[in-house]
Amino acid sequence: MKKYILSLLAVAAALVGCQKPQNEAPSSFVKVKEGKFVLNGEEYRYVGTNFWYGAILGSTGRGGNRERLLQELDDMQRLGIDNVRVLIGGDGREGIPSHISPKLQIEPGVYNDTILDGLDYMMAELEKRNMRAVLYFNNAWEWSGGYGAYLDWVGFKGDVMSSKEPGQMVHFDQTPVPSIDGWWEYMQYVGNFILNDSCKALANKHVENMVSRTNRYTGKPYSESTAVMAWEIANEPRCFVNDSLHKAKFVEWVDAQSRLIKKLDPNHLVTTGSEGLHGCEQDIELFTALHTLPNIDYACIHIWPNNWGWLGKFNQNYDADKTIAADQKDPIVEMVGVACEKTKEYIDLHYERMAPAGRPVVLEEFGYPRDRFLFDAGSPTQGRDAYYKYVFDIIRTSGQIAGCNFWGWGGRAQVKNVIWQPYDDYVCDPAQEEQGLNSVFACDTTTLRMIQELNLRNIQSDVDFSHPEWVWEAGQEAHLTVTLRHPMLSQVMGDSLVVVIRRDTGEEVQRSRVDLVNFEGTQLRKMVKIEGAAKQEPGFYHVSVEVKGTNITKNETNLYDKPHYIDHYCYGISPEKIISEPDAQPDFEDF
Repeated sequence: MKKYILSLLAVAAALVGCQKPQNEAPSSFVKVKEGKFVLNGEEYRYVGTNFWYGAILGSTGRGGNRERLLQELDDMQRLGIDNVRVLIGGDGREGIPSHISPKLQIEPGVYNDTILDGLDYMMAELEKRNMRAVLYFNNAWEWSGGYGAYLDWVGFKGDVMSSKEPGQMVHFDQTPVPSIDGWWEYMQYVGNFILNDSCKALANKHVENMVSRTNRYTGKPYSESTAVMAWEIANEPRCFVNDSLHKAKFVEWVDAQSRLIKKLDPNHLVTTGSEGLHGCEQDIELFTALHTLPNIDYACIHIWPNNWGWLGKFNQNYDADKTIAADQKDPIVEMVGVACEKTKEYIDLHYERMAPAGRPVVLEEFGYPRDRFLFDAGSPTQGRDAYYKYVFDIIRTSGQIAGCNFWGWGGRAQVKNVIWQPYDDYVCDPAQEEQGLNSVFACDTTTLRMIQELNLRNIQSDVDFSHPEWVWEAGQEAHLTVTLRHPMLSQVMGDSLVVVIRRDTGEEVQRSRVDLVNFEGTQLRKMVKIEGAAKQEPGFYHVSVEVKGTNITKNETNLYDKPHYIDHYCYGISPEKIISEPDAQPDFEDF
């Protein structure tokens, strides 16, 4: 173990701070530069969602519903969501309890063409909307096949320790089903994937097939699609066994597969799909080694307060009785503060490791249950909303998180059963979990409002004044030029913006409303001139930019040699002619 830790430290030390060559020209593909995402020459920060079932929904076979897919994508656009994290497809035989259906890869290299068609269709629709996807190939967990399917295909059989009879071994001829055979048994068994070269060879072939694919609807190779933001090796890949051999083989596999993807597609980003520390056997050196590999472009983390036991005994994985009595306090609401505190600690830990390496950090999964552990669409989400607000505040103000994908998009699904059954609508909760537990539905208005609010605040606004020193004489002709930037500007903003000018006292003196269609510029950047802004009497004035009643102004300045953001711009009119009001109040002497 000591040798393993030293080798990981050596890898991390050699790679931290190394900058991969970047294409300096503006690109329609998302790139990484100086620790940030860049798109078309501008910083790209996004609010996205998990939409793992998108390819199934886009198919014309069982589970497909193209009308719903288009509605869901339109709904996302209206909220400013421009990034979706999607499973390319499930693996393995049909009919396994708690598995999604239908599967994409039913045998090694043998594909269900209706799911491939659905994937192509969905990606073509994303391109039309200027949206982007993170596409993942594999899964460490059972619900889509993943590790277990590959072990079954190569005929692996093995013995693992029993969770029901301590000290005893139990034999399996195929991958255990966690809901039947036990989670501990499952995790021990699939830990063999990382050591099995035959499994990894099949996984590599699947990667080759998918990355080299040409979209039948656009006629373009996936390597040239602007709808692809990144390829992801797996959903929550783990080595599952806390020893030096498994960890070293895990790093070796991620390194080899990321090199393969980059060889096939140098245009797009590659990442791991990792949960972070929690998916690295609580070994931060393992996380660092994985995410400073030369072909891994950015780091990702997941945060699950309920699954990880931060909310107390009502943990979905470890407490079978989830009933909360009517006269009992709701831990989902009561424990939000604890969840927030631990979330900040988790983000800080990973950001501190990645910042020196120039790797952006994406919070690509975070979820929170509905109040009182209910599942119905529209049921209360006081706890979730409080948690989302906290996370969104970190994303907006800290600079630590370059993008996020909340878990997850339930949208317009009509839930029929608490546990998913074949032919039920898909929500984002996988088949082994309560349907609706962590999903955000189209009727969850308070949550959706916060998502849209964050997107509004993520619009970058600049105000340029016609005078270089931002000072005019009273009555002098002048104007302001407002520039807005956002990858999904048209969808996020709606149809207009408002520029408001106020006195020092807060009194409003001018309000200019401008239709978005009259802006100069492109989807990414819009500019508008506000005339006559300086025609006021002597004084200092404050300019703010509002969209849908939300102040989106972000004026960067320096305060004590540190970057500081304020929510307005300030200019002066004949400041030498300002006559101050008397400061003394009637009770000044007594005071």
